[in-house]
Amino acid sequence: MIEDVPPIWYPYEAFYIEAMFFLTGSAMASADRLERVIARMEAGDETVDADGALNALQNILQQAGALSRYFWPTGAAYHDRGQYLREQFQLKDNSPLKTQVMRNRMEHFDEKLDDYLKDPVAGNIIPSYFGFEPPNNIVPHHIFRAYYSDTGTFEILGMKI
Repeated sequence: MIEDVPPIWYPYEAFYIEAMFFLTGSAMASADRLERVIARMEAGDETVDADGALNALQNILQQAGALSRYFWPTGAAYHDRGQYLREQFQLKDNSPLKTQVMRNRMEHFDEKLDDYLKDPVAGNIIPSYFGFEPPNNIVPHHIFRAYYSDTGTFEILGMKI
């Protein structure tokens, strides 16, 4: 076995870069859309498309999750490739891309929804929300997905990030 052979042969790096470029391009397009919505909200426009803004935000997080799998793959057989790409892109283990909690929450949303709904849900049920974080009050609220523009927090099934 030759020790100097990298996990990705140099000419093949272009395939990985192209795949990651697609993910980042999609996330950046969504970030532009989200930025426009937030600017309209800050200007007092109350006719913003909250679901569209949430879709854009969720796309950013999903594309980041997909991108993270290139750098921190779950399968042991791909560990060397991930380490190689992290070195090439100078990513450290404290990168936000490494966080898998929200990624797993979205990728396994169907299972998390099953778990969330195992117990009876009562109170204010909010499928989607975009705006200032609502105050905690006597009546519990169950928010399936939300973005709180005042704190920059995304929530999905009770998990905030």
